[in-house]
Amino acid sequence: MSMGHTNHRAPFPSSHQTWRPAGWPRTAGPALPALTIQFHAPVHYPAIRGLYGFTFQLEAPAIYWGRNGRCFAFLHDLTPEALARVMDDCRGATHDRRQPWGA
Repeated sequence: MSMGHTNHRAPFPSSHQTWRPAGWPRTAGPALPALTIQFHAPVHYPAIRGLYGFTFQLEAPAIYWGRNGRCFAFLHDLTPEALARVMDDCRGATHDRRQPWGA
């Protein structure tokens, strides 16, 4: 993922929803997340519902979730525990993509 690029095609599952091979639900709506409901600090991990992704379309990196990416929080507004869990999800997703099928 390059800086300045919105990675809306690589969502991560939260504890509220299991991973689906199809990934983020595709809709006929805009390709960028809506980002209409901001969650303010402290944002705990259980507040992130369903699949989530990352965006750089605002002044600081943010995580988004919900229908059409309407809910969001800046990464610096996540609690230390929530940020650690999100980073663990990222690590796990990267590890899973590097493993050969069936291994």
